[in-house]
Amino acid sequence: MTCWTSLALGSGSSIPIVLAPTNLQEICESVIEEVSAAHPGKHLEVIYEGNLAGNSDSVKLGQVVSNLVANAIEHGAQREPVVLTVWGEDDRMPVAVHNEGAPITGATLENLGNPLAGRRLEDRGTSTRVKLGLFIAREILAAHGGTLSATSSPTTGTTFTASWPRLISSDASPPA
Repeated sequence: MTCWTSLALGSGSSIPIVLAPTNLQEICESVIEEVSAAHPGKHLEVIYEGNLAGNSDSVKLGQVVSNLVANAIEHGAQREPVVLTVWGEDDRMPVAVHNEGAPITGATLENLGNPLAGRRLEDRGTSTRVKLGLFIAREILAAHGGTLSATSSPTTGTTFTASWPRLISSDASPPA
């Protein structure tokens, strides 16, 4: 069954999601294929564990995974792999994207989901693009009832973890 739900954003716009049975491994494999073609020299490792079937918007969650992997490639150590770990829990579908490299500082880490924090509007540098991609990922996850978190240190590297419910309620009606 396919249904629509949406998340109202502060700007008054919304992110519609189309719920349908999904397989998280298939979503991630598609993203990895696309990212590998765009970055042929980058080593990507993928670990799948558990039941990866759920009910979600596969296109939107593919965008979340793509944004997180692209971020890790751009900001991670060039000679180190990006590791994507995907696992199914009883009621959640977490995806962690890890890279080695310079850590994200505390103040920057706190503002990663805000594309304009500490930036001038006319500044459209890499940092703003990254923040926008993470903002989009966070909003897509929120539309799924999920979250985006990050940890970063010089000894353990940087890990972004996206997590959302395995089964999302399908009682929302299509947007007008």
